[in-house]
Amino acid sequence: MTRPSIEFPADNIERARLFYEQVFGWRMQHLPEIDYTLILDPETESTGGGDFIGGITARNADVNRTVVPIITVTSIAAHIEKAEAAGGKILTRRTEVGEYGFSSYLEDSEGNVICLWEDATPA
Repeated sequence: MTRPSIEFPADNIERARLFYEQVFGWRMQHLPEIDYTLILDPETESTGGGDFIGGITARNADVNRTVVPIITVTSIAAHIEKAEAAGGKILTRRTEVGEYGFSSYLEDSEGNVICLWEDATPA
């Protein structure tokens, strides 16, 4: 079985951790011995899970580029507000993508671009 995970490079791991906690409510577990933060799925925590969904690592010569992760949310507007309050920068506001839904691009506290996706409401 394969499943995607996301790793975000950061200049300041603590600042990035706070950004993603505040905007998406993700649970973090910092591993100080390797200066790495695990991103855990808060929805599996109640079942004893806390499944790994990604991480935050120090930006360095090997990990210095970014992909654009797409994060599905129920409300782009609510997450844009949280992102701005947490130090993010909105690149594009909520934009209709045909009949499929809506997207918005933002920059996190570390300069990484992420896409927020909101499904279209069925008629």
